Amino acid sequence: MEQTSLLLLGILVLVFCICGFVFLSWKKKDSAPAPAEEPVPSPAEESVPALGEPDDLVVVDPTRPDDPKGAILLYRREGLFVYDDVRIPIAGIKDVSFINASNPYLPEAYHLLLSMQDGQVLHIPAGSDRTLAAELAGRLRELVG
Repeated sequence: MEQTSLLLLGILVLVFCICGFVFLSWKKKDSAPAPAEEPVPSPAEESVPALGEPDDLVVVDPTRPDDPKGAILLYRREGLFVYDDVRIPIAGIKDVSFINASNPYLPEAYHLLLSMQDGQVLHIPAGSDRTLAAELAGRLRELVG
């Protein structure tokens, strides 16, 4: 009888030790400080100090105007468009148009097309509204022309 009670006591101590170890390791994970998240400046914000204040702004996605992919910045003096921190020379743009770039199984997705002098075509997503995409293409044509 004494041996079985010692065996049970040993098993009970072992279970308590395992539970304590699991609890302490779980508690340690929760109390560890989370890595500090530094605010990451958007590429558009980084471009503004380098080039100064833009002369004009064309919002291509009204839901993300502060996002680098949400607006095109125009710098007339430098002759540049800045989109997603990519500098596009205005003199290098041959034509501006738009297309429905979606497949039949997805919602419409319009893109602005910037046809460059060197034959390259830049695609800029312009949302799902055809009227807005047409207006944006017309506005960019005016700025380029």
